[in-house]
Amino acid sequence: MALWSLLAFAACFPAPRPAGAATTAESSRRPAAVLVPGVTGTALVESPDGEVRWGTGRRVFFPKDRGRSVALPIPPDQRSTDPLVPGEVLMELSFFGVRKPIYRPLVEALVDAGYTLGDSDRPAPEQDLYLFGYDWRRSTTTSARELHAVLTRIAEARDDRRVDLLCQSNAARICRYLVRYGDRDLEAARRSADAGAGEVASSLSSLSSLSSPASPAFAVEKLLLIGTSNAGSLRQLRELHRGRRYVGGIGRYFGPEVLFTLRPLFDDLPAESDDLFFDSQGRPVPIDLYDADTWRARGWSIFAPEVEARLRDARARRLFGTVEDRMRYLEQRLREARWLHELLGADGGAAIATAYYLLENDSLPTPVRAMVDHDDPRSLAFGDHRAVSRSPELLDLAMTAGDGHATLESQRALAPAERAALREVVTIRGGHFEAIVQPRTLAAIVRLLGESSAPAGDVADQPAGARPGSPRSR
Repeated sequence: MALWSLLAFAACFPAPRPAGAATTAESSRRPAAVLVPGVTGTALVESPDGEVRWGTGRRVFFPKDRGRSVALPIPPDQRSTDPLVPGEVLMELSFFGVRKPIYRPLVEALVDAGYTLGDSDRPAPEQDLYLFGYDWRRSTTTSARELHAVLTRIAEARDDRRVDLLCQSNAARICRYLVRYGDRDLEAARRSADAGAGEVASSLSSLSSLSSPASPAFAVEKLLLIGTSNAGSLRQLRELHRGRRYVGGIGRYFGPEVLFTLRPLFDDLPAESDDLFFDSQGRPVPIDLYDADTWRARGWSIFAPEVEARLRDARARRLFGTVEDRMRYLEQRLREARWLHELLGADGGAAIATAYYLLENDSLPTPVRAMVDHDDPRSLAFGDHRAVSRSPELLDLAMTAGDGHATLESQRALAPAERAALREVVTIRGGHFEAIVQPRTLAAIVRLLGESSAPAGDVADQPAGARPGSPRSR
């Protein structure tokens, strides 16, 4: 998730900003740049009083409510209304006088490069940098539709159809969906693919007509993918199963039941589920991650006995529903997450007009598999568990190269048409979120936005170290 790893990054102070040399004339000729933050990267405020429920340093510690104040109701109905709406994209958090940058270094780097920050609610012709604040608890396709509306508004105000998207973490999935399927909802995309009423065809060959739907209002010229788990992340299962504490020992704890209500977390589960688990001897264990009955039988996430015990009172049931409600909700989430992975991974046939850029990161050990016990169906251990971490063989199965959240393989997982649209790969450092505040990353982003998006040779099939723009190729 976008900000959680940042909160434990003790030395994360504002980074030096690359010098910009853009002139006013250059600014008027270039596309508008739109930053789409990852999960937790936008404030959540209570309507209509405007009180911030997520997005300040205080909210990292308080209230001690297991995160329930930001949970979405299960099932959504008239009895349980959600009062929260998205606020501003988070620029920084303050902890007892110590400021932690979030997206401020990136915004300042772009402003130094000549961009003019605007308001996406009231865009103006002279503005060419916008921040897309959205409700990161909602589904990927819901956010894609909202982004589509914002880009339309910006393009109309600027009288220029061109936009560049900067997509960090979960935002990559939103932006990739928008580029390929526009503002269609998931069912409409599947219907357009002639997939029929049943499961999506495994080949998805019928998607050839769906590549890069043209928008009458805007055209995405460049798509920068930064810290992205294109094929999902096993870390997401870990967080859904055991919850998350923002600051070890003292921070606000978000329980598994709360994370279970956040729709995009399911979209970020691993796309492939046939090689995710092993036993104490290192032997593979076949478990279908996308089977809801498996979650309940194994006591994962909201179905853990201790979590179910907390949710038996009437107040909890109003927010989290009954066990049957949770099962229906999970079945829908897993079904739609699988559809989304299949649609994004399909070969659209026709060329994609958008130029893709991948900023990849292999600086940290990253979860790729988990250990289960044959004698205890409720066991689930990741790389940080003692039974795994003390065995080099098991640890090697559990962890691989990545950014701490997304493996390198997941970051590189693009559909064939997207790989053909890939213009450059740049290696960055610093972890899943921390990388975006590093001077090296900021300089790369400014450079990529300023360069031509015309093809510079086939980079999709080259080894990473030989791709244009990779520090290892210099």
